[in-house]
Amino acid sequence: PANGLLVLGCDGQVSQPIRFQIESGKDSTTVEFKISKDWIPNFTAYAELTGSIPRVMELTHSPRRPAIVTGSVTVEVSRDIYKLNVLITTKEPNKIYTPSSIMHIDVDIKQYVDNSPVKKQNDDEEGGGGGPMRGKFRSARGAEQKLAVRSNSNPLACWTPSSITDSSGHVSIEVKLPDNLTRYRVWALATNDRQYGLGEMPFSVQLPIMIRPSLPRFLNYGDMAYFSVILQNQTGLSLLLHAGLRASNAKLLTAQTNRPEVGYSIVLPPSKRAALIFPVTTIHSGTARCQFIISTPRNKTSVSFHDAIELSLPVFTPATSEAFATYGDTYEEVVFQPIKSPKNVLSQYGGLSITTSSTALASLTDALISLYTYPDECTEQLSSRLLGIQSLWDVLQAFYCKELPGISILKTKLESDINKLKGRQYPNGGFGYWTNRKDSHADPYMSVHVAHCLAVIANKNVRILFQFSLEFYLRLYYK
Repeated sequence: PANGLLVLGCDGQVSQPIRFQIESGKDSTTVEFKISKDWIPNFTAYAELTGSIPRVMELTHSPRRPAIVTGSVTVEVSRDIYKLNVLITTKEPNKIYTPSSIMHIDVDIKQYVDNSPVKKQNDDEEGGGGGPMRGKFRSARGAEQKLAVRSNSNPLACWTPSSITDSSGHVSIEVKLPDNLTRYRVWALATNDRQYGLGEMPFSVQLPIMIRPSLPRFLNYGDMAYFSVILQNQTGLSLLLHAGLRASNAKLLTAQTNRPEVGYSIVLPPSKRAALIFPVTTIHSGTARCQFIISTPRNKTSVSFHDAIELSLPVFTPATSEAFATYGDTYEEVVFQPIKSPKNVLSQYGGLSITTSSTALASLTDALISLYTYPDECTEQLSSRLLGIQSLWDVLQAFYCKELPGISILKTKLESDINKLKGRQYPNGGFGYWTNRKDSHADPYMSVHVAHCLAVIANKNVRILFQFSLEFYLRLYYK
């Protein structure tokens, strides 16, 4: 027989030793113990056995030779107690989503069960929408359909930063889809005080016939470009398609001049693609807008399909503008400054702009405009915008800039930002990134950043009424 001692260790802490014994004539035994959740993600089991073995040379009435053996093993502990099952479905089963349509996403959150019988969705099942579309599109015969031009190409279809489920773990979100013809992927991250879960669902937005232009990011003045367009037939029919392009601030290079549009006719087999080329050149600097359209012929006895999209791209000048500055002191009431216009300029656009200022701080106008028009508004960005505007408050009052609104409008903007910050303050005085809900906590860095911002505003001679209680939180944090 052998006597053993089992010790369980995790992150430098060990449990009470567990004694066990291996009976004579057996090679092993089983030791049972309870695994604690504090041992996640793993723990190490150390075992030590003491016993005896026969001596090499037997002596009369001599005891057996002592024997000791040790061993250890690392055991992984499942994290399932901290997991949640997140199932994402839609209220429109087996629906083919089209641009600008409304969809309802249902999120159901349950306790995690390993090997739960949850059916995996295929691309052509509910919520997928990415499978073969052949023969699924239908159109009313003889009905006049309105042609909708796709223009909203926002790649982010929906962003819901926070949503609370009901008592059964269910929440529903309504989403208006953009105009992109693409495959989307929905993620839902669920969490509570102790558990978390991540769910995922793909779906596709398609049309029976689709036109997909591939344009450059920009054009320069005088450029000639070839716009590539992909036509795709998602139906099970061979279709005669008319594809066209209409452009503004861009000239179509065709055999017939002075035409704002050009087109092709092509027979596209079912589930096939075809590429078309439109040669284009620029007219002026600014913005060029292009409308691409594809349609089947109007016929009361056949199926009617169409698609259209409008895109715009900037047209830049071929050379950057030149800027010169001169500095000096004024001793008299009148100062003569000679100015010579540059050579080799493009006369089609541009001009000469002269700006005078009594300080170089006026060059910070562009930076201030960027701060004022910054679109994102989490707590950190709101505070940073307030800090930037307050730092240049004296310059704004001393110098007029036509790109910026008046002082009264700026004060209204500052008051609006401060009210948003006040609505995100926790009862203890701290601040979070987006909200002050009871199921979240204040962030120390964010709270100090907002406190610094409000202190700067309070020291400025700006008549904006606000009231915050930060002293209690800061005293509690630095205690």
